[in-house]
Amino acid sequence: MSKLLIVDDNQKDIYLLQALLEGNGCEVAVALNGAEALEKARRDPPDIIISDILMPVMDGFTLCYEWRRDIRLKDIPFVFYTATYTDARDEELAMKAGADMFICKPVEPDEFMTVIQKAIKDFEESNIEPRKPDLEEEKDILKLYNERLILKLEEKMLELEKEIAERIKTENSLRLSEEKFSKAFRSSPTLMSISTLQEDRFIDVNDAFIETSGYGREEIIGRTSLELGMWAYPVDRNRVVNRLCEHGIVQNEEIGIRIKTGKILTTLFSAEIIYMESEPCVLSVALNITESKKLQSQLLHAQKMESIGRLAGGVAHDFNNILTAIVGFGNLIKMKLKEDDPLKTNVDYILSSAEKAAYLTQSLLTFSRKQKINPVYINLNEIIRKLEKFLLRIIGEDIAFKTIFTEEELNVMADINEMEQVLMNLITNARDAMPRGGLLILKTQSVKIDDEFMQCYGYGKSGMYALISISDTGMGMDGKTKEMIFEPFFTTKEVNKGTGLGLSIIYGIIKQHNGYINVYSEPGTGTTFNIYLPLIKQTLKVSREKQADVSVPVGGTETILVAEDDTLIRKFVTAILTEFGYRVIAAEDGEDAINKFVDNKDSIQFVISDVIMPKKSGRELYEKIKSIKPEVKILFLSGYSKELIHKKDLLEEGIEIIPKPVKPDDLLRKIRKRLDM
Repeated sequence: MSKLLIVDDNQKDIYLLQALLEGNGCEVAVALNGAEALEKARRDPPDIIISDILMPVMDGFTLCYEWRRDIRLKDIPFVFYTATYTDARDEELAMKAGADMFICKPVEPDEFMTVIQKAIKDFEESNIEPRKPDLEEEKDILKLYNERLILKLEEKMLELEKEIAERIKTENSLRLSEEKFSKAFRSSPTLMSISTLQEDRFIDVNDAFIETSGYGREEIIGRTSLELGMWAYPVDRNRVVNRLCEHGIVQNEEIGIRIKTGKILTTLFSAEIIYMESEPCVLSVALNITESKKLQSQLLHAQKMESIGRLAGGVAHDFNNILTAIVGFGNLIKMKLKEDDPLKTNVDYILSSAEKAAYLTQSLLTFSRKQKINPVYINLNEIIRKLEKFLLRIIGEDIAFKTIFTEEELNVMADINEMEQVLMNLITNARDAMPRGGLLILKTQSVKIDDEFMQCYGYGKSGMYALISISDTGMGMDGKTKEMIFEPFFTTKEVNKGTGLGLSIIYGIIKQHNGYINVYSEPGTGTTFNIYLPLIKQTLKVSREKQADVSVPVGGTETILVAEDDTLIRKFVTAILTEFGYRVIAAEDGEDAINKFVDNKDSIQFVISDVIMPKKSGRELYEKIKSIKPEVKILFLSGYSKELIHKKDLLEEGIEIIPKPVKPDDLLRKIRKRLDM
């Protein structure tokens, strides 16, 4: 017996369909919307799902899309059975969303059962492979969601037109209808027009049409859309007219409309034939979706970058654990070797490579905005002037380098080292884009980010900003490349000539500074990177970097509890502490650490712990130990940054954390210093 799930919000349709299927020996479950269907299917997967399209809470297209994304449901056949849409384009969108079959109501019961039984048989015999939408098809699905934005408005307009058609039978009804239509027509926020069918000569347009197009009413009325050049692509007009003549209506066509300034707007265009004094005319409704499409694209890009950032941060954390073991055991080997031992060179190579790998993980953390920065008040102009001679050496003699500085001070809160890295990376990229020489310009100025900027780019916070522009006359980039340049490991350079992390690091640094970065480029015309950093109205402060501790590490005889779930790191820390005289008690998770501390609380004087561990976290371990023996000193190791740990409330502020990977000497110095306090 086949199990079927029916999804429909119409009780009458559910009853008829359920009776039909159960009468033919099927087991039937019912859901009133897509969300309910997903919940039921995940609890008890059916053999096949039959769904309507238009439903509350979650419609059929969304249900189908989520169905194919669910690993438990993706292989279960999905059938649309609907009377809501009969346009062939809707069937195409349904199939792109992942449907296996599209059936339009009404269908004779015998015919319906024949189709369903055949579908069940085909699926059981694996003759039909379930579909899953690809990334390209998701654009069509998103377009469908945009079309829903004006669905209600179109329904109201259709109701109004039907009302007008019904009431033109009498003079009084006609006058009333004209009054209602006129008010709706004039006050509608969408672009509405009435024009002749054959010539597309404007009879009337509403206020929104005039305001958006930039034309005066007298410039439009009596002229044709072709005379005004309003069709961005004239072939669209021919397609619309042909469809109107065949079907009398056009719905939700994406059409480009050129306004008076020459700018092309993207609209969702609908039209229907109406009759004015027996002459066929066209009532058109166009919803301007230019900004929504731009925002949608920016949102998708932002979500993609955020997802990549989370992935990069997670990879960096896991890799830091591995590097901690490599660096630790490598240093242990180095300590055991004599100065003239030939193996010492090999160990040095290993440690040097590990340091390079650690730099890559720091780069990934920078991109994901999980790496700490040390901002101070600086004047950008002064920083760039100090770096100018070094930049000239990077560029080479075949490229002309020009700097244009604004006369005003550009005081910002920034990490000097990070900003120097940003400038060097961008200058290096510009140099590589001009292998035969060219012109490179670095310019600074102050600008104001306002509502117009935010509307144009879809991001930003109003205020005054320092702007650094770096322009080259190199090869430039196409649109597809520009969309990907800030993603980690994406590079257009040859193999072994770039890691693909340069621009992703820059992206992360600028975001951490509460700034913005964008790029202008066309193939063959060069590239300009613009960096916006918030201006600070305060006196500059001179920063003094802390001197690194270069003292010789010293051991001791104290007992130290080491809590670390990573076996290699636990062994490394145990080995280095034992080597320097400490007594070590090792625990493999938080719960094990608490038990061993309770058993040895009188002898344990120091605790080294990971922050995130199974069974009991570092925070729970800390709180338990402090409640038992408050004077015990605790030091935490973590592959995450302090900022992320405190942000996620993994530890309290003020608790000391050493980032992984950690060198043995640094760990020993830190332990001895804390014990001697």
